[in-house]
Amino acid sequence: PKPIPLPKALAKLPALSPNQARVTRRITFTEDMMAGRFFINGKTFDHRRVDFRGRVGDLEVWELENQGDMDHPFHLHTHPFQVLSVNGKAFPYRALKDVVNLKAKEVVRLLVPLRNLPGKTVFHCHIVEHEDRGMMGVLEVS
Repeated sequence: PKPIPLPKALAKLPALSPNQARVTRRITFTEDMMAGRFFINGKTFDHRRVDFRGRVGDLEVWELENQGDMDHPFHLHTHPFQVLSVNGKAFPYRALKDVVNLKAKEVVRLLVPLRNLPGKTVFHCHIVEHEDRGMMGVLEVS
């Protein structure tokens, strides 16, 4: 079979503005290496707890801060996001992502459009040992 040619240009993404955001969420990542525990906003994962509640169709800004000494690749299920800035420096291009690496002592700002997909989903560090040892939270969209 003949290969399909690559597209000449990438798909256009909507220009989302943080000024349209309904809410700004602050999310901190920390770890206790001696105890082998990992935290989001000072808490370990509890599947019975809802950490954030959002509304379908809303645009949110999420400010991620890694206060620890290790990288934490942040992953959000269901709702692709756009990276606004890393340590206050504007991200060089617009793209939909579901993972962004959060380096030690780094702050990353995201624009999170909550699509028409109500229900519970999770966000977490994408390093499985960190996720399994507590670095995960629940987002409920209604």
